[in-house]
Amino acid sequence: MFGVPLLLWRIVTPPSIGDMLSENGPVVALRRLRPEDLPFVVDQHLQHFPDGFFARLGRAFLTEYYLSYCTDHSSCAVVATDGAEPIGALAGTSDLVGHRRHVISAHGRALTKRAVLALIRNPPLAVSFARTRGMRYLKKLVFRRGRAPAASGPARRSAVLHHVVVVAEYRGRGVGAALIEAFEDDARHAGCHELTLVTQTGGPAADYYRRSGWTAVGEHRTPDGTPLSTFTKAVTSREAGPQDRRFVAE
Repeated sequence: MFGVPLLLWRIVTPPSIGDMLSENGPVVALRRLRPEDLPFVVDQHLQHFPDGFFARLGRAFLTEYYLSYCTDHSSCAVVATDGAEPIGALAGTSDLVGHRRHVISAHGRALTKRAVLALIRNPPLAVSFARTRGMRYLKKLVFRRGRAPAASGPARRSAVLHHVVVVAEYRGRGVGAALIEAFEDDARHAGCHELTLVTQTGGPAADYYRRSGWTAVGEHRTPDGTPLSTFTKAVTSREAGPQDRRFVAE
């Protein structure tokens, strides 16, 4: 993960945007996700992805889910602030197999409990879960729990971006780009060759990633039938210069 606790990024944006801007643009602080950030991150997840299965399992499940990023120090979980309040967040990992193993071993029991309670309270969701996801989740949580992952060998390593959100009033100011750049830095330091993400086909996020240099490499549907596109982006090798970022202690 990051070798320092806080990153300050100066994002160049037009000076007409508002009072948040200094002469050269807003200063956005990036730091590792903390437990006290979970209410903000969960609120943003519920606002941005209300139809996702995890969101339908409720706030308690999502809180435990994001807590797993706090406790897995090999994950990339970052919060952007305006110097005081959170304004965006990103969650991903440069070791997908290791992260899943950590989630199951350290949080699997709590996640299962919260999911079961949510399904009991929402019978239609329970029926949908049993029909579309039940066996797949059972295999992951039970049959593969004690099984060592297959060796990945020298193949190209991918860092997987799971979620990135920016509060509405800060969109278009480069906050999301700063979060993703931090994720790419983490992937580069971990020895990954590419970034991977999945987003809804044809949505505004898909258009954003295309404009940002990502390439659509495939499509599939969720068990509920939602069309999704997979995007990849090569991790470029570079050395950070003094103008790229400044590191300070919290």
